[in-house]
Amino acid sequence: GGVWAGGEKTFAAAQVDTLEFASLREHVAGRRYAVDRAMLDDGEWALVDESTQRLIARLNHHGVSLKEFIDGKMFIGIKTALNKAFVISQNRYEEIVSEEPQSRQLMKPYLVGRDIKRFLLTSRNRYVIVVPDGWTSQRSGKQDGNWDWFRANYPRLADHLQSFEAAARKRTDQGEYWWELRPCSYYDAFEKEKIVFPDIATRGQFAIDDSGFYLDMTGFAIDSNSRYLLGILNSRLITFLFSKSSSEIRGGFLRWKRQYVNALPIRTIDFDNPADVTMHVELVALVERMLALHKGYAGLTDVQRSVVDAQIARVDRAIDGLVYRLYGLSEGEVGIVEGG
Repeated sequence: GGVWAGGEKTFAAAQVDTLEFASLREHVAGRRYAVDRAMLDDGEWALVDESTQRLIARLNHHGVSLKEFIDGKMFIGIKTALNKAFVISQNRYEEIVSEEPQSRQLMKPYLVGRDIKRFLLTSRNRYVIVVPDGWTSQRSGKQDGNWDWFRANYPRLADHLQSFEAAARKRTDQGEYWWELRPCSYYDAFEKEKIVFPDIATRGQFAIDDSGFYLDMTGFAIDSNSRYLLGILNSRLITFLFSKSSSEIRGGFLRWKRQYVNALPIRTIDFDNPADVTMHVELVALVERMLALHKGYAGLTDVQRSVVDAQIARVDRAIDGLVYRLYGLSEGEVGIVEGG
């Protein structure tokens, strides 16, 4: 905490991570640092030392916000309001599709936030049944007895859903009919190649999804497949910046809330500047290398993984170093970031 007199430019602060000390005064005395009051605005801020404050302030005015960079196209995952009915296993999916292939269009591969790692997706072989709001009426021509139409055209899928009818009807979030999901205007974004990330993580955990996964509400999708953006978001610099605005919960995890992620500063590239173009090409190549290293990782032996792990660590450091260059960090500023 900190205290200041009305006319003082700075005040002292200290991080207290334990209550196991004999004297609070002595404990704080060895950990105190100065905070510049003038650099604390009305928005979110953290009590950090002056050099860190200056670095954060400079970086937050570097480039454009992520929201501007992606034209505001960040979406939270879908809400079924009854996962036991609408989220199914790989085996159930295969059973239904084997009997009625036409149901494939209504069952989508599905991820939750904990399936998303840095540069990697770890699918749990789930699917979500997606009958969008209004879909049945549009397809049936608004006939009477739309359930009868749905059952006639998708009998195996209807059998599965009907066993949950009573609970599905009680949902406050549903479509025109009980077997439909609530209105959503961005289903098409899930079908594209995109960047995805979880809502809770210890550091930036962004990955490319090129398989058309839908997400639950513990994950977010960015309507972009930019390898350049992916490299920046997974960099140590971005995690450092984000940690100064996000709340930390148990275990050192950060809440990657949309409003704070949207505010992250993204370095733009001047494609008329050869130096900028070179750094862009280098970062894209490093990210492509990282994606290739993660591909097939699960099928490797322990010995093979140790080799790949060392390669991943080298590429990771190269990405961090290039991002520092992109944002123009001095050696001292890199030290601030690396020191956390």
